[in-house]
Amino acid sequence: MNGILKKDLTLKIFSVLLAMLLWLYVLNISNPYETKKINVELKIENENTLAYKNLKLINKVNRNVEVYVRGRSDIVKNILSTDFEASIDLSQINSVDDKFLPINLEHDLKDVVVNMSPSTISVKLERIKTSSFPIDIEVHGTPKQNYKIIRSFVKPEGVEFKDIESLVDTIDKVKVIVEIPKDLDRDYEVKKECTVYNKNGEIIADLSKNVIVDVVVEVGKEVPIALVTTGSPAEDYIEISRSIAPETALIRAPHETLSQIDQLKTETLNIQDAQNSISATIPLSLPEGVTLINTPGEIRVNIVIEKLEDRSFTIRGDEINLLNAVVDDSFTYMINNEEIEFTFRGRKMDLDRVNLLSLKPRVDVSGLDEGTYLLPLMVDLPQNSRLIGSYEVEVVISKKVEEELE
Repeated sequence: MNGILKKDLTLKIFSVLLAMLLWLYVLNISNPYETKKINVELKIENENTLAYKNLKLINKVNRNVEVYVRGRSDIVKNILSTDFEASIDLSQINSVDDKFLPINLEHDLKDVVVNMSPSTISVKLERIKTSSFPIDIEVHGTPKQNYKIIRSFVKPEGVEFKDIESLVDTIDKVKVIVEIPKDLDRDYEVKKECTVYNKNGEIIADLSKNVIVDVVVEVGKEVPIALVTTGSPAEDYIEISRSIAPETALIRAPHETLSQIDQLKTETLNIQDAQNSISATIPLSLPEGVTLINTPGEIRVNIVIEKLEDRSFTIRGDEINLLNAVVDDSFTYMINNEEIEFTFRGRKMDLDRVNLLSLKPRVDVSGLDEGTYLLPLMVDLPQNSRLIGSYEVEVVISKKVEEELE
Protein backbone atom coordinates (compact mmCIF):
# COMPACT_ATOMS: atom_id res chain seq x y z
CA MET A 1 0.00 0.00 0.00
CA ASN A 2 2.75 2.43 0.91
CA GLY A 3 4.53 1.62 -2.30
CA ILE A 4 1.47 2.48 -4.28
CA LEU A 5 1.12 5.81 -2.44
CA LYS A 6 4.73 6.69 -3.03
CA LYS A 7 4.35 5.80 -6.64
CA ASP A 8 1.26 8.04 -6.94
CA LEU A 9 3.05 10.99 -5.27
CA THR A 10 5.96 10.73 -7.63
CA LEU A 11 3.59 10.57 -10.52
CA LYS A 12 1.74 13.62 -9.28
CA ILE A 13 4.93 15.64 -8.88
CA PHE A 14 6.08 14.62 -12.30
CA SER A 15 2.71 15.57 -13.74
CA VAL A 16 2.88 19.02 -12.15
CA LEU A 17 6.38 19.58 -13.45
CA LEU A 18 5.38 18.37 -16.85
CA ALA A 19 2.37 20.65 -16.83
CA MET A 20 4.55 23.60 -15.86
CA LEU A 21 7.02 22.81 -18.58
CA LEU A 22 4.22 22.51 -21.08
CA TRP A 23 2.78 25.82 -19.85
CA LEU A 24 6.16 27.52 -20.17
CA TYR A 25 6.64 26.06 -23.57
CA VAL A 26 3.26 27.23 -24.77
CA LEU A 27 3.85 30.64 -23.12
CA ASN A 28 7.22 31.10 -24.82
CA ILE A 29 5.67 30.28 -28.13
CA SER A 30 2.59 32.47 -27.78
CA ASN A 31 4.12 35.30 -25.64
CA PRO A 32 7.90 35.05 -25.83
CA TYR A 33 10.56 37.39 -24.32
CA GLU A 34 11.84 40.06 -26.63
CA THR A 35 14.09 43.12 -26.51
CA LYS A 36 12.90 46.43 -27.92
CA LYS A 37 15.06 49.51 -28.70
CA ILE A 38 13.35 52.82 -28.09
CA ASN A 39 14.82 56.25 -28.90
CA VAL A 40 14.13 58.68 -26.10
CA GLU A 41 14.74 62.42 -26.33
CA LEU A 42 17.25 63.69 -23.80
CA LYS A 43 16.16 66.68 -21.77
CA ILE A 44 18.66 69.20 -20.40
CA GLU A 45 17.72 70.63 -17.05
CA ASN A 46 18.94 73.71 -15.15
CA GLU A 47 20.87 75.23 -18.05
CA ASN A 48 20.74 78.64 -16.38
CA THR A 49 22.87 77.43 -13.49
CA LEU A 50 25.95 77.46 -15.73
CA ALA A 51 25.64 81.22 -16.22
CA TYR A 52 25.62 81.73 -12.46
CA LYS A 53 28.90 79.82 -12.30
CA ASN A 54 30.37 81.76 -15.28
CA LEU A 55 30.51 78.58 -17.33
CA LYS A 56 29.25 77.68 -20.79
CA LEU A 57 28.67 74.31 -22.44
CA ILE A 58 30.48 74.51 -25.77
CA ASN A 59 30.07 71.00 -27.19
CA LYS A 60 26.92 69.72 -28.89
CA VAL A 61 25.04 67.28 -26.69
CA ASN A 62 23.48 64.25 -28.36
CA ARG A 63 19.78 64.63 -27.62
CA ASN A 64 18.97 60.98 -28.34
CA VAL A 65 19.24 58.13 -25.81
CA GLU A 66 18.77 54.49 -26.85
CA VAL A 67 16.71 52.58 -24.28
CA TYR A 68 16.57 48.77 -24.42
CA VAL A 69 13.54 47.06 -22.86
CA ARG A 70 13.34 43.28 -22.36
CA GLY A 71 10.15 41.50 -21.35
CA ARG A 72 7.18 39.54 -22.54
CA SER A 73 5.99 40.44 -25.97
CA ASP A 74 2.51 41.46 -24.86
CA ILE A 75 4.08 43.98 -22.44
CA VAL A 76 7.00 45.21 -24.52
CA LYS A 77 4.95 45.89 -27.63
CA ASN A 78 2.89 48.49 -25.78
CA ILE A 79 5.88 50.41 -24.40
CA LEU A 80 6.49 53.79 -26.08
CA SER A 81 9.17 56.51 -25.82
CA THR A 82 6.73 58.59 -23.80
CA ASP A 83 6.96 55.98 -21.03
CA PHE A 84 10.49 57.21 -20.33
CA GLU A 85 12.05 60.49 -19.31
CA ALA A 86 15.79 60.84 -19.88
CA SER A 87 17.58 63.92 -18.58
CA ILE A 88 20.86 65.41 -17.49
CA ASP A 89 21.08 68.01 -14.73
CA LEU A 90 23.58 70.79 -15.49
CA SER A 91 23.37 71.98 -11.90
CA GLN A 92 25.62 69.02 -11.07
CA ILE A 93 28.48 70.75 -12.90
CA ASN A 94 30.80 72.48 -10.45
CA SER A 95 33.85 73.46 -12.47
CA VAL A 96 35.31 73.72 -15.95
CA ASP A 97 37.14 70.46 -15.27
CA ASP A 98 33.96 68.33 -15.18
CA LYS A 99 33.89 65.99 -18.19
CA PHE A 100 30.85 63.70 -17.82
CA LEU A 101 27.29 63.86 -16.52
CA PRO A 102 25.13 60.81 -15.70
CA ILE A 103 21.87 60.38 -17.59
CA ASN A 104 18.84 60.03 -15.36
CA LEU A 105 16.24 57.62 -16.80
CA GLU A 106 12.83 57.49 -15.13
CA HIS A 107 9.89 55.16 -15.85
CA ASP A 108 7.06 53.29 -14.09
CA LEU A 109 7.33 50.00 -15.96
CA LYS A 110 7.17 46.60 -14.26
CA ASP A 111 8.06 43.08 -15.33
CA VAL A 112 10.67 44.40 -17.77
CA VAL A 113 14.41 44.89 -17.76
CA VAL A 114 15.55 48.35 -18.87
CA ASN A 115 19.01 49.39 -20.05
CA MET A 116 20.20 52.48 -21.92
CA SER A 117 23.12 53.65 -24.03
CA PRO A 118 24.94 55.83 -23.35
CA SER A 119 24.62 56.10 -19.61
CA THR A 120 26.68 59.31 -19.41
CA ILE A 121 27.06 62.41 -21.56
CA SER A 122 30.41 64.02 -22.37
CA VAL A 123 30.52 67.75 -21.60
CA LYS A 124 33.07 70.35 -22.64
CA LEU A 125 33.02 73.57 -20.67
CA GLU A 126 34.62 77.00 -20.88
CA ARG A 127 34.70 79.88 -18.48
CA ILE A 128 32.68 82.98 -19.30
CA LYS A 129 34.79 86.14 -19.39
CA THR A 130 33.68 89.76 -19.42
CA SER A 131 35.96 92.44 -20.88
CA SER A 132 35.42 96.05 -21.93
CA PHE A 133 37.05 97.69 -24.96
CA PRO A 134 37.20 101.31 -26.12
CA ILE A 135 35.77 102.04 -29.55
CA ASP A 136 38.16 103.55 -32.10
CA ILE A 137 36.69 105.97 -34.64
CA GLU A 138 37.85 106.32 -38.23
CA VAL A 139 36.32 109.28 -40.08
CA HIS A 140 36.46 109.38 -43.87
CA GLY A 141 35.68 112.40 -46.03
CA THR A 142 36.50 116.11 -46.09
CA PRO A 143 34.31 118.93 -44.75
CA LYS A 144 33.42 122.05 -46.71
CA GLN A 145 36.23 124.52 -47.45
CA ASN A 146 37.38 126.40 -44.31
CA TYR A 147 35.54 123.89 -42.12
CA LYS A 148 37.42 121.40 -39.98
CA ILE A 149 36.56 118.35 -37.91
CA ILE A 150 37.12 119.38 -34.32
CA ARG A 151 36.50 116.01 -32.73
CA SER A 152 34.58 112.80 -33.14
CA PHE A 153 33.29 110.48 -30.44
CA VAL A 154 30.89 107.60 -29.89
CA LYS A 155 28.08 107.03 -27.44
CA PRO A 156 28.74 104.87 -25.50
CA GLU A 157 32.52 105.25 -25.50
CA GLY A 158 33.16 101.52 -25.08
CA VAL A 159 31.55 98.12 -25.46
CA GLU A 160 31.49 95.12 -23.12
CA PHE A 161 31.76 91.56 -24.37
CA LYS A 162 30.69 88.56 -22.29
CA ASP A 163 31.49 85.25 -23.92
CA ILE A 164 33.72 82.21 -23.64
CA GLU A 165 37.22 83.05 -22.48
CA SER A 166 38.97 81.67 -25.56
CA LEU A 167 36.95 84.00 -27.82
CA VAL A 168 37.14 87.13 -25.68
CA ASP A 169 40.92 86.74 -25.34
CA THR A 170 41.33 86.99 -29.13
CA ILE A 171 39.81 90.50 -29.28
CA ASP A 172 42.33 93.20 -30.18
CA LYS A 173 40.19 96.26 -30.91
CA VAL A 174 36.75 97.53 -31.78
CA LYS A 175 36.42 100.11 -34.54
CA VAL A 176 33.65 102.09 -36.18
CA ILE A 177 34.09 103.71 -39.60
CA VAL A 178 31.95 106.69 -40.61
CA GLU A 179 31.80 108.49 -43.96
CA ILE A 180 30.79 112.13 -43.55
CA PRO A 181 28.57 113.80 -46.19
CA LYS A 182 30.23 115.88 -48.90
CA ASP A 183 30.73 119.60 -48.04
CA LEU A 184 29.80 119.04 -44.41
CA ASP A 185 29.35 122.39 -42.63
CA ARG A 186 27.59 121.38 -39.42
CA ASP A 187 27.71 118.71 -36.72
CA TYR A 188 26.87 115.20 -37.92
CA GLU A 189 25.42 112.29 -35.94
CA VAL A 190 24.69 108.80 -37.23
CA LYS A 191 24.15 105.26 -35.92
CA LYS A 192 26.82 102.84 -37.12
CA GLU A 193 27.67 99.19 -36.60
CA CYS A 194 31.08 98.46 -35.09
CA THR A 195 33.59 95.91 -36.30
CA VAL A 196 35.52 93.69 -33.89
CA TYR A 197 39.05 92.60 -34.87
CA ASN A 198 41.28 89.88 -33.48
CA LYS A 199 45.01 90.19 -32.91
CA ASN A 200 45.68 89.11 -36.51
CA GLY A 201 43.60 91.98 -37.85
CA GLU A 202 40.78 89.65 -38.89
CA ILE A 203 37.11 90.43 -38.33
CA ILE A 204 35.36 88.44 -35.60
CA ALA A 205 31.98 88.20 -37.29
CA ASP A 206 30.07 86.66 -34.36
CA LEU A 207 31.03 89.50 -32.04
CA SER A 208 30.53 92.24 -34.63
CA LYS A 209 26.81 91.58 -34.89
CA ASN A 210 24.50 94.13 -33.29
CA VAL A 211 27.25 96.31 -31.80
CA ILE A 212 25.68 99.63 -32.79
CA VAL A 213 26.75 103.03 -31.47
CA ASP A 214 25.94 106.69 -32.05
CA VAL A 215 28.82 108.46 -33.82
CA VAL A 216 29.07 112.24 -33.39
CA VAL A 217 31.32 114.39 -35.59
CA GLU A 218 31.70 118.00 -34.44
CA VAL A 219 32.66 120.61 -37.03
CA GLY A 220 34.16 124.10 -36.65
CA LYS A 221 35.18 126.87 -39.02
CA GLU A 222 38.59 128.44 -39.54
CA VAL A 223 38.39 132.20 -40.19
CA PRO A 224 41.02 134.97 -40.51
CA ILE A 225 41.56 137.41 -37.64
CA ALA A 226 41.34 141.12 -38.49
CA LEU A 227 43.25 143.60 -36.32
CA VAL A 228 41.15 146.70 -35.66
CA THR A 229 43.05 149.95 -34.95
CA THR A 230 42.15 153.58 -34.57
CA GLY A 231 44.31 156.67 -35.09
CA SER A 232 47.68 157.03 -36.79
CA PRO A 233 51.30 157.49 -35.68
CA ALA A 234 52.65 160.89 -34.71
CA GLU A 235 53.74 163.38 -37.36
CA ASP A 236 56.92 162.33 -39.17
CA TYR A 237 56.40 158.75 -37.98
CA ILE A 238 55.16 155.95 -40.19
CA GLU A 239 53.72 152.50 -39.67
CA ILE A 240 56.01 150.08 -41.45
CA SER A 241 54.25 146.79 -40.82
CA ARG A 242 51.81 145.00 -38.58
CA SER A 243 51.51 141.34 -37.70
CA ILE A 244 49.33 139.22 -35.46
CA ALA A 245 49.65 135.73 -34.06
CA PRO A 246 47.72 133.63 -34.58
CA GLU A 247 46.39 134.87 -37.91
CA THR A 248 43.36 132.57 -37.93
CA ALA A 249 40.89 131.27 -35.38
CA LEU A 250 39.01 127.99 -35.19
CA ILE A 251 35.50 128.61 -33.90
CA ARG A 252 32.31 126.75 -33.08
CA ALA A 253 28.78 128.07 -33.12
CA PRO A 254 25.29 127.00 -34.14
CA HIS A 255 25.15 126.38 -37.88
CA GLU A 256 23.06 129.48 -38.59
CA THR A 257 25.64 131.68 -36.82
CA LEU A 258 28.73 129.93 -38.14
CA SER A 259 27.69 130.22 -41.77
CA GLN A 260 27.51 134.04 -41.46
CA ILE A 261 30.99 134.55 -40.00
CA ASP A 262 33.86 135.18 -42.44
CA GLN A 263 36.33 136.76 -40.01
CA LEU A 264 36.90 137.55 -36.35
CA LYS A 265 37.81 141.06 -35.27
CA THR A 266 39.91 142.16 -32.35
CA GLU A 267 38.98 144.78 -29.84
CA THR A 268 40.09 148.24 -31.06
CA LEU A 269 43.76 149.14 -30.54
CA ASN A 270 44.56 152.87 -30.34
CA ILE A 271 47.79 153.86 -32.14
CA GLN A 272 47.10 157.61 -32.23
CA ASP A 273 50.33 159.69 -32.06
CA ALA A 274 52.45 156.59 -31.47
CA GLN A 275 56.20 157.22 -31.79
CA ASN A 276 57.42 153.73 -30.94
CA SER A 277 56.72 150.24 -32.18
CA ILE A 278 53.86 148.52 -30.38
CA SER A 279 53.90 144.99 -28.95
CA ALA A 280 50.75 144.04 -27.12
CA THR A 281 48.08 141.43 -26.58
CA ILE A 282 44.53 142.30 -27.42
CA PRO A 283 41.31 140.34 -26.87
CA LEU A 284 39.23 138.95 -29.69
CA SER A 285 35.70 140.27 -30.05
CA LEU A 286 33.46 137.20 -30.13
CA PRO A 287 29.92 137.32 -31.49
CA GLU A 288 27.24 135.82 -29.28
CA GLY A 289 27.19 132.04 -29.30
CA VAL A 290 30.73 131.69 -30.68
CA THR A 291 33.40 129.71 -28.84
CA LEU A 292 37.09 129.38 -29.63
CA ILE A 293 38.66 125.99 -30.31
CA ASN A 294 42.41 125.65 -29.70
CA THR A 295 42.70 129.41 -30.19
CA PRO A 296 43.73 131.88 -27.45
CA GLY A 297 41.26 134.54 -26.40
CA GLU A 298 43.94 137.21 -26.83
CA ILE A 299 46.26 137.58 -29.80
CA ARG A 300 49.78 138.97 -29.97
CA VAL A 301 50.12 142.21 -31.96
CA ASN A 302 53.31 143.75 -33.34
CA ILE A 303 53.17 147.12 -35.12
CA VAL A 304 56.49 148.52 -36.34
CA ILE A 305 56.62 152.33 -36.27
CA GLU A 306 59.63 154.19 -37.61
CA LYS A 307 60.68 157.84 -37.45
CA LEU A 308 61.19 159.42 -40.86
CA GLU A 309 64.63 160.90 -41.62
CA ASP A 310 65.82 163.77 -43.83
CA ARG A 311 68.39 163.63 -46.60
CA SER A 312 69.79 166.40 -48.75
CA PHE A 313 70.68 165.84 -52.36
CA THR A 314 72.46 168.16 -54.81
CA ILE A 315 72.05 168.06 -58.58
CA ARG A 316 73.59 170.19 -61.31
CA GLY A 317 71.49 172.24 -63.66
CA ASP A 318 72.52 170.18 -66.66
CA GLU A 319 71.22 167.04 -64.89
CA ILE A 320 67.66 168.36 -64.95
CA ASN A 321 65.50 167.13 -67.82
CA LEU A 322 63.11 169.38 -69.74
CA LEU A 323 59.69 167.91 -70.31
CA ASN A 324 57.55 168.89 -73.30
CA ALA A 325 60.16 171.18 -74.87
CA VAL A 326 59.47 172.29 -78.46
CA VAL A 327 61.23 169.89 -80.76
CA ASP A 328 61.40 172.01 -83.96
CA ASP A 329 64.45 173.96 -82.75
CA SER A 330 62.52 177.24 -82.77
CA PHE A 331 63.38 177.78 -79.08
CA THR A 332 66.47 177.44 -77.00
CA TYR A 333 66.28 176.42 -73.34
CA MET A 334 68.80 177.22 -70.65
CA ILE A 335 68.76 176.41 -66.95
CA ASN A 336 70.41 179.20 -65.02
CA ASN A 337 70.86 177.22 -61.78
CA GLU A 338 74.35 175.89 -61.54
CA GLU A 339 73.14 173.39 -58.95
CA ILE A 340 70.16 172.84 -56.73
CA GLU A 341 70.18 171.31 -53.26
CA PHE A 342 66.92 169.90 -51.96
CA THR A 343 65.87 167.90 -48.92
CA PHE A 344 63.38 165.07 -48.73
CA ARG A 345 62.04 162.99 -45.88
CA GLY A 346 61.37 159.26 -45.73
CA ARG A 347 62.48 155.92 -44.36
CA LYS A 348 66.21 155.61 -43.93
CA MET A 349 66.39 152.38 -45.91
CA ASP A 350 64.62 154.12 -48.82
CA LEU A 351 66.70 157.27 -48.59
CA ASP A 352 69.91 155.29 -48.76
CA ARG A 353 68.87 153.84 -52.12
CA VAL A 354 68.14 157.18 -53.79
CA ASN A 355 70.42 158.25 -56.69
CA LEU A 356 70.24 160.50 -59.73
CA LEU A 357 68.74 157.80 -61.91
CA SER A 358 65.97 157.04 -59.46
CA LEU A 359 65.19 160.73 -58.83
CA LYS A 360 64.74 161.63 -62.52
CA PRO A 361 64.88 165.42 -61.84
CA ARG A 362 62.82 167.44 -64.34
CA VAL A 363 60.79 170.57 -65.06
CA ASP A 364 57.79 170.91 -67.34
CA VAL A 365 58.10 173.61 -70.03
CA SER A 366 54.98 172.73 -71.96
CA GLY A 367 53.15 175.70 -73.53
CA LEU A 368 55.78 178.25 -72.53
CA ASP A 369 56.90 181.03 -74.89
CA GLU A 370 60.17 182.90 -74.69
CA GLY A 371 60.97 184.36 -71.34
CA THR A 372 62.43 183.55 -67.95
CA TYR A 373 60.49 181.20 -65.71
CA LEU A 374 60.77 179.78 -62.21
CA LEU A 375 59.45 176.26 -62.59
CA PRO A 376 58.89 173.70 -59.79
CA LEU A 377 61.46 170.95 -59.59
CA MET A 378 59.94 167.50 -59.93
CA VAL A 379 61.63 164.31 -58.71
CA ASP A 380 60.60 160.67 -58.19
CA LEU A 381 60.80 159.72 -54.53
CA PRO A 382 60.35 156.36 -52.81
CA GLN A 383 56.94 155.47 -51.44
CA ASN A 384 56.09 157.28 -48.20
CA SER A 385 58.76 159.94 -48.92
CA ARG A 386 58.20 163.63 -49.61
CA LEU A 387 60.10 166.82 -50.36
CA ILE A 388 60.69 169.21 -47.50
CA GLY A 389 59.77 172.55 -48.95
CA SER A 390 59.45 173.55 -52.60
CA TYR A 391 62.27 174.05 -55.07
CA GLU A 392 62.30 176.11 -58.26
CA VAL A 393 64.44 175.98 -61.33
CA GLU A 394 65.12 179.14 -63.38
CA VAL A 395 64.61 178.37 -67.04
CA VAL A 396 65.32 180.90 -69.82
CA ILE A 397 63.50 180.29 -73.10
CA SER A 398 64.67 182.18 -76.18
CA LYS A 399 63.59 182.26 -79.80
CA LYS A 400 66.25 181.43 -82.30
CA VAL A 401 67.02 184.23 -84.79
CA GLU A 402 66.49 183.50 -88.48
CA GLU A 403 70.21 183.35 -89.18
CA GLU A 404 70.53 180.69 -86.52
CA LEU A 405 67.60 178.85 -87.97
CA GLU A 406 69.20 178.95 -91.44
